[in-house]
Amino acid sequence: MTRTAAEMLIHVGYHKAASTVLQDQLFADPGGAFLPPPEPRHALVQRFVVPQPMCFDAAAATRHYTPLLDRAAEQGRVPVLSHERFSGYPPSGGFDSTIIADRLHRCFPQARILIVVREQRASILSMYSQYVSDGGDLSLRDYLSPREPFLKRMPGFSEEFYRYHRLVQRYRELFGADRVLCLPFEEFARSPGPGLQRILRFVGREAPPPVTRTQNAKRAASFQLAQRQVNRWLSANELSPSRAVALGGFRRRFGALSGRLDPRWTAALDRRLERRMTALVRDRFAGRFAQSNSILSELIGFDLSQYGYQTEDTVRD
Repeated sequence: MTRTAAEMLIHVGYHKAASTVLQDQLFADPGGAFLPPPEPRHALVQRFVVPQPMCFDAAAATRHYTPLLDRAAEQGRVPVLSHERFSGYPPSGGFDSTIIADRLHRCFPQARILIVVREQRASILSMYSQYVSDGGDLSLRDYLSPREPFLKRMPGFSEEFYRYHRLVQRYRELFGADRVLCLPFEEFARSPGPGLQRILRFVGREAPPPVTRTQNAKRAASFQLAQRQVNRWLSANELSPSRAVALGGFRRRFGALSGRLDPRWTAALDRRLERRMTALVRDRFAGRFAQSNSILSELIGFDLSQYGYQTEDTVRD
């Protein structure tokens, strides 16, 4: 194993947990510590996620990124692969998260792993909105309750995906506990500097972190209500395959309108919808993640309760 391969950082997500900020502002900083591959991010999905289990070619994937390792060594930078899809896809319950972890380990067994988690209830609500933006047409209640779960013919939402300690433990088993860094998203939200410094120290760099800005603002709840109907009736996609009329890229063109509408027009309706969805998630998952978060707190050395995570202590209180 070359020195540069041992220095590689692989950021595996989670979704809605500062991934875009890290990818576009920390990892892609031209004068920064990291060097991402010179290809679109979706190429990582095509290489490590899409292949069927019996078709994955670890040797070919490793060879493909050898030039990245060489350039990083020449420039004194850290090669980095980053995609939140590596942690699984929340609407499908993360069914392939351990398959992807095993693939990454087969290709880069000495890499360092970065995992960023987010308080589960906030993450579920945020990811549901993203699911609608991606093309989904289910209501929140139906999204959380896949049909015929006792048969499991197709992957669907699963609260097990949000018991983060399981995936963290898997990566620690594969790569070693000292080569896995897990941070809470909320640390970045409060003040990004300390979290970014932790990442830089994790890869042996002491450079000052870049100044970051928030990205991917959440769409208004009322707009997403309309977007669901567009997805259902006018767009055929992986998350909403049925439609009355397929209008090509209309779903994306309609979605682009969200940034042009004055939020004051629908503020009252948005507040009502947000309260309803928040109450649904709060009641549905009351105490459900406390044990997992307590285990994770011990694993990573963070008191997650200070960021609003359910833990066994806070649930008892």
